[in-house]
Amino acid sequence: MKTIRESMENAGIKHQEYRGDRYVAALDIDGNRSVHLLYLARAVTPGTYRVPPPQVESMYRPNWQALGDAPAQMVVKGK
Repeated sequence: MKTIRESMENAGIKHQEYRGDRYVAALDIDGNRSVHLLYLARAVTPGTYRVPPPQVESMYRPNWQALGDAPAQMVVKGK
């Protein structure tokens, strides 16, 4: 976790938004370096949820895009 946090601190984030249904970040990526972003989501209602995969895209080069892996679903149990 510390390595991911340090990587995110060094990611050069220019803008970030925490929306109701997603996390949005804008950053400059130079060359082929890897960047790790971390966010926490909280489900307040018990149930089964679909977890969308992370998606990245370039604002200026639409052919630069990628889709990450995510679990098929997440189950939140009540107390």
